[in-house]
Amino acid sequence: ENRREYHGGLLRLTLGESLSSRLREIAKESNKSLFGVLLTLIDILFHLYSNEEQITIGTPVANARDDESFQNQIGLYLNTIVISSNIDNKLRVRDILEHVSEDILDAFEHQSYPFDKVVEDLNANSPLFDVMVILQNFEKKVFDFSDAGFKMRENINYGSKFDLKFEFEDVENIELMIEYSLDIYKRETIESMSRNLIKLFDLVSHNIDLDIVHLKKELKLDLELNIDQDIDEDF
Repeated sequence: ENRREYHGGLLRLTLGESLSSRLREIAKESNKSLFGVLLTLIDILFHLYSNEEQITIGTPVANARDDESFQNQIGLYLNTIVISSNIDNKLRVRDILEHVSEDILDAFEHQSYPFDKVVEDLNANSPLFDVMVILQNFEKKVFDFSDAGFKMRENINYGSKFDLKFEFEDVENIELMIEYSLDIYKRETIESMSRNLIKLFDLVSHNIDLDIVHLKKELKLDLELNIDQDIDEDF
């Protein structure tokens, strides 16, 4: 019996200035959040790979301050919410963005409900989601205390709790870190996926009225994710 070791790999990308600006412009013109735009495009990517209509993604939220029991405590309390969206081939990206944004709002309405309790209530024997999407919008800063300078650095962690984690940083040019499970994916698979994601970003940033069928033709996706054959198929 194969046992998952949760070993992780990391792929780091920086979107160009022009592409970053166009994605932000889509959010502005659509009156949607940048997170909504990025999540919509990742949903579409996974729909193109899997042909599944329902795509489920997890994202962390700092929510506990809404709970009176945490009001007088110091610290950061995070919860995880699950965002599930249906991707319709006949719709334009613009329309899908509308639906996904509504799904995000619906999920955030229940952000105070503990994720562990959700799993318990559903009696889930398998994960509710395998993909995490995060958007960080704080600026990395360098602090100077006389001769002792230091700056914020990413946590170097080669473990992966999820099959895939897409962590965006909304800095001058949007940055993306893709953390992936080495138990499931090979690096070349993630590199191929990242190229398709960037191409998808580029296509949609020039025309948000494209539909899924057109995007599939344009991307010419390799639909095989090259999942490591060493893993038991029943895992």
